[in-house]
Amino acid sequence: MDMMFVVVPAVFMAISGYLICRRLVELRRLIVIWRRGDHAEGRCLHTYTTRRSKSDGRTFTTRHHAFEFTTRNGERVRFEETDGPRTVGQGDFVPVTYLTNRPDRATARPRKEVREYLLAAGEIAFLMLFFAFAVSFLWSAQEFVPL
Repeated sequence: MDMMFVVVPAVFMAISGYLICRRLVELRRLIVIWRRGDHAEGRCLHTYTTRRSKSDGRTFTTRHHAFEFTTRNGERVRFEETDGPRTVGQGDFVPVTYLTNRPDRATARPRKEVREYLLAAGEIAFLMLFFAFAVSFLWSAQEFVPL
């Protein structure tokens, strides 16, 4: 029972640390594509939504888009992206940005670096708060459990 005071905060710290790193990697990927990528005209092949329900009755909807474009080399590439623009539907043409060496990691998101930085900063601040709470809980548990 005493180990719960150590294990639970450690799990919280690991999860929040993983989520922080994942968000930073995603942000870096988008910024690199936007700054160094080539541009092509893509077409939305289809869209669909998925829904997740929480135990308290809340539902979360995620919009998915499947795009196809042709690189400068003539290679046809298909990719899927989540949480894209709601105004894009099947058959619409959209600008696509991709890296020449990794066209499968393209994006059809419009370039909004400041917005992405602010969103990432808010998410990371929340996760850092969560991480700090776990550290303080672990620190206060030293009174009860000798480490």
